[in-house]
Amino acid sequence: MSTSVGELLVRVVRASHEDFNAVIRSTAWSKLGKVAVRGEGQGRARSSDDIANTVQLLSRETLRAAGKMAPQHLSSTLWGIAKLAEKGAEVDAAVVQAVSEQAPRVADKMVPKRVSRTLYAIARLVERGVEVDLAAVRAVSKQAGKMAPQHMSITLWGMRSSSPLRGRMCSRWLT
Repeated sequence: MSTSVGELLVRVVRASHEDFNAVIRSTAWSKLGKVAVRGEGQGRARSSDDIANTVQLLSRETLRAAGKMAPQHLSSTLWGIAKLAEKGAEVDAAVVQAVSEQAPRVADKMVPKRVSRTLYAIARLVERGVEVDLAAVRAVSKQAGKMAPQHMSITLWGMRSSSPLRGRMCSRWLT
């Protein structure tokens, strides 16, 4: 019997979450978001209890380290959380708030892909009723001019539905 990515991720997070550095922690969020999106890990790792427990462990460690996040870690973390929220997983609003509060500190250091991913994540989280720091929206939106057309299209796709941020962000980019 082969082990799925989801099952392996759950095992690694459970065993080592307290030892994760910023890179591993943000990668775990991103991979967990991908697993939830693709529906990998049939059975054990896909169960809502396993996902919820893994989110809880990652959330605790993320809260402790939010103030030290680099731009790529902030982006990957928010993206992974947004993907989980899209699939109906319960996300910790305190973690989203703590991570998004760091965006003004790092936004000007974001490369275009990270600007796009962060704006996408913010839009998807807000659409699902998860509060995001408004200063984060402003800080990351100011960086939209860095984005190439493909990054802009991905960002706009993330805002495709009735996201309350769509008008606010788009009007800022067009002025």
